[in-house]
Amino acid sequence: MNATPFEWFGTNEKFAFHGAIDDATGKIVGLYLAKNECLQGYFEVTWQIINKHGIPASIYADRHSIFLSQNASKLTIEDQLQGKVVNDTQFGRAMKELGITLIPARSPQAKGRVERLWETLQSRLPVEFKTFLAP
Repeated sequence: MNATPFEWFGTNEKFAFHGAIDDATGKIVGLYLAKNECLQGYFEVTWQIINKHGIPASIYADRHSIFLSQNASKLTIEDQLQGKVVNDTQFGRAMKELGITLIPARSPQAKGRVERLWETLQSRLPVEFKTFLAP
């Protein structure tokens, strides 16, 4: 799962496509377009996944603050041994309630399939949108 800001409509204005791809099949399982990368966009994609395919076992995403609290990296080993924890984000809490394991990626390369999806969509969709939106 990831989002990408891009000039989809050829207007010099960026919009963020939120999307998810099934690693097992390579199929797109959810897409949602919003003005910015946002919690609502990821909730919409998650709803699409659950509605069409059921509850996934896990979601692999980057370390954006929507997925993972920025305070999580500040816990020392000593803090962790003392039982200190960082509160989940709203998205993280929702996934936990659904029984979905949220796996934070450490690099864009780790999310290879979804990154390649963005390359494909960025080369194809603006052409389609231009044709569709032409007067």
